[in-house]
Amino acid sequence: MNYPCGVIRDLIPLYHDDVCSPESRGAVETHCARCVDCKKILDDLNGLPEPGENVLDAEPLRPIQRKWKREKKKSLWIGLGVAIFLALFFIGHAILTEWYCIPMGKDDIVVMGIFQTSDGLIRISYNDLYDLNYYTAVEVGKDGCGYISSYRPILAKKTNTPSRRGTAAVGFDPDSAFAWLNGETMVPVSKVYLGIKDDPERSILVWEKGMEVRKATAEEEAEYAFSKDTMHPSEDS
Repeated sequence: MNYPCGVIRDLIPLYHDDVCSPESRGAVETHCARCVDCKKILDDLNGLPEPGENVLDAEPLRPIQRKWKREKKKSLWIGLGVAIFLALFFIGHAILTEWYCIPMGKDDIVVMGIFQTSDGLIRISYNDLYDLNYYTAVEVGKDGCGYISSYRPILAKKTNTPSRRGTAAVGFDPDSAFAWLNGETMVPVSKVYLGIKDDPERSILVWEKGMEVRKATAEEEAEYAFSKDTMHPSEDS
C-alpha cells in the first residue's frame, strides 16, 4: 500500500525508536526506498546521538572541571586574604603613626624659653626632638602639680634636633595657674612641669610659685601680642 509522505513522517520517529508495529515498519521502509525526502528525514534522525552519549563524551572533561572549581575557590580565598591584609596594614599604619599615645619626657623635649609677657602671663615655649607633630595636653596630676604633657605616635623618628621653634607654647596666669582644671575648688597649682604627668623625675620643672621669670623681649612680645593660646579662662568668656 502506498502511504502519503505525511503519514510516513509521523511513523519515522516510532520506527527510529523501534516502537512501531511490523506493518508500520514495513510501510516506512518501502516508502523511504523510493522517497528521497522521507529517506533524508530518517537518515538525519538516525544520525543524532543516542541518549547518554553526550554524558559519556563529557566524562574526560570532569577532572578539568573539578580542577577549575578548586582553582576558582583558591583564588577567592587568596583575594579575600589579600584584602584583609591590606585593611589591617592601613589600619595598623594609621594607629602607629596617628595615635598620639606615647608621653614625651625630659629626654624628648627642649625648653625654648620661659618669660612673662606684658599681659602678665607666663609663657613656656618648647619643642620636641622628633621629626613629627605631637599632641599637647594641660593636666593636673595626682600630686597636685600642673603638667604640660606632650604625646607622640608609636612610630616616630628621633632627630635630636628641635626643628619647629615657636610652634608649641603654653601661657598661664601665675596667680591662678591651672586652677580651672581643679573643678569647683579652683585651687591653683604651685608647680608646673613639662613632660610626663605624675612623673616629675622624667619631666622638666618650668615654673613654681615665687620663681623669678624674665620679662619677654620685644620680639617675644610681638610674637604673642595676638596670641589666644592661654591655659586659663579669659575674662571675656
